Amino acid sequence: MNSSKDPATTRVSMRKRTGGGASAAAGTSVKPPRSIDLLGAAMVLTALAALVRALVLFAYRAQLYQWLINNNAHASAKNKKAHYVGDVVYKDLHSFRTGSLIQALMTAAIILVLAYMIRRTRVATGARWATLIVLVLFQTPLYVMPSVSAGLPVPYRVATFVMGLAALATLLLLFVPTSAAYFRACRAATLPAGAPPRPGGFGSLFGPRRPAASSAPAPAAAADPESAVVPGKAPSRTKAKVRSDTEAVARGAELARTRAKASKTRRPIG
Repeated sequence: MNSSKDPATTRVSMRKRTGGGASAAAGTSVKPPRSIDLLGAAMVLTALAALVRALVLFAYRAQLYQWLINNNAHASAKNKKAHYVGDVVYKDLHSFRTGSLIQALMTAAIILVLAYMIRRTRVATGARWATLIVLVLFQTPLYVMPSVSAGLPVPYRVATFVMGLAALATLLLLFVPTSAAYFRACRAATLPAGAPPRPGGFGSLFGPRRPAASSAPAPAAAADPESAVVPGKAPSRTKAKVRSDTEAVARGAELARTRAKASKTRRPIG
């Protein structure tokens, strides 16, 4: 009987062992619930709407030209520009388009990265609060108000409204009960074994950091303090030296008594 293994069988067994190790490592992650899937979809929609509202500006040159002139006409005396026609308007139009595109690219990139991080167990909690800060800082939920995009082309207004609506849905899905339970589970999964639970909410961002629990066993106390060996220092021999000196004195006294007895027995009687 041939004891050698078939190479194909060996490759299959190796794949099985590798797959088992990968599944064991992935067992520490927390599976996102349905609300987190919807949260990711809302964040992706927010990023796409931001890009669309910036790109449609390049298709409406004449309408934006007139929009800038009307805004200048209704501006205050301090901000109104004199002789606002021709190249001056086109220069402002170019700046408006370019600035809107750059802001849209930055907003979309940040939101998409945060949408990916929310699904990662180790960084989900931090990404949750970072998403809240970004939406509030950019005032994205306020885009549902018609006054934000009044006078601009209709596709731009529609994209702006969709972006604000998706941002509001993102804020809601960040704090629904199933999402809150998911973030608590992610926070607990990142704690070392035996560590006390960290506070939730903003306390996890600004609260004092708790020391991690050490898994190393405490050193056992020495039975004899004098016999303990200090690392990096030679053991003390004082006690052994004292014991040997005491024994030598005892032997010398015993020898002296033996000699005294022997000298008494050798004395002549008379």
